[in-house]
Amino acid sequence: MDSGAGIFVELTDPSDENNYYFWRNDPSVYLLQTRSDLFFNRTTMMLEPKDCCTRCFNHETTGNTSYSLTNDETFEGLKIILKVPFIPDNGLRFIEIYRMDLNQLSITAEAYRFLHLVKQQSETTGSVFDPPPANIRGNMLGPDTPDEVVLGYFMVAGETERRIYIFGDELEFPQPVSLILNDCRLVDTITSAPPVDWNVVRD
Repeated sequence: MDSGAGIFVELTDPSDENNYYFWRNDPSVYLLQTRSDLFFNRTTMMLEPKDCCTRCFNHETTGNTSYSLTNDETFEGLKIILKVPFIPDNGLRFIEIYRMDLNQLSITAEAYRFLHLVKQQSETTGSVFDPPPANIRGNMLGPDTPDEVVLGYFMVAGETERRIYIFGDELEFPQPVSLILNDCRLVDTITSAPPVDWNVVRD
C-alpha cells in the first residue's frame, strides 16, 4: 500500500478579486540510517565492513515535479484548508526526520493556465481515451526564430515560504525501513554532516 506525508495549508483568500495559487517545494533534506559495517562485496562474495557513519543526510528534489495549483473559483473570500504536495514514503525519507521548504506563489491567470496544462499533460495515464497531447506555448520566444515553440514560462509572483520538519514517528502507515548498506558518502547527494541551517523544530 502506498503511503507518505500529505501537506496541508490554511489559506485566507482575499475577496472581490480572482486569485491563482501555485505551491512547490525546494530541494528537501532527510536523515538516513546506514549500516556500512554490513557492506557485502559481490565480487569477492565476502562481508567487507566499511568505516563510515550510521546516519547521513540526503538531499533531493522529490516533489518539485508534482506541484499543486488552484484558483479561488469555489472559495472566493473564504478561509480554507487545502492539501498540497504529497511526499511518498520510499522506506528512506521518513525513518527519522524529513525537512522541506514549501513555497506558496500568487500567480497570474495566464501563468495558471500554462501550469495547469503542463500538469494535466504530465499526469495523463496513457490510455486510448486520453486526449492527444496539447501544443503548450509559454510566453518565451527565440529572438531570431519567433515562430519556434520554446518550452517554459517566465513569471513574477508574490511568494511566501514555510520550512516544515516531518518526523517519522508521526506517520500513520510507515513503509518498511530501507537501510544503506554501504558508505553513504559515495552517493553524490548524500553527506555525513548536517546542512549548516539544520535546526530541527517540532511543532
